[in-house]
Amino acid sequence: MYCGVYAEQAFTDLLIQKLAETAKLKPAALPRRVQVLRRGRYRIALNYQLIPFDAPAPPRARFLVGSRQVEPVGVAVWEE
Repeated sequence: MYCGVYAEQAFTDLLIQKLAETAKLKPAALPRRVQVLRRGRYRIALNYQLIPFDAPAPPRARFLVGSRQVEPVGVAVWEE
């Protein structure tokens, strides 16, 4: 699902929370400017920050691109 919204941050945060509750999802808390996408059996972490962050992959994940520590302006791809 994709949703494009141009509003204040408080509104978009509440909107995402309500959509997740309605869909019975448990959203992961991610740093700003970080995205984690699912494409089939693959997970993709995009780090648009200027600092590294640890991908929210399970301990047994097999990384195909990058590693658990996603570099600044970096990407990681793993299988769960």
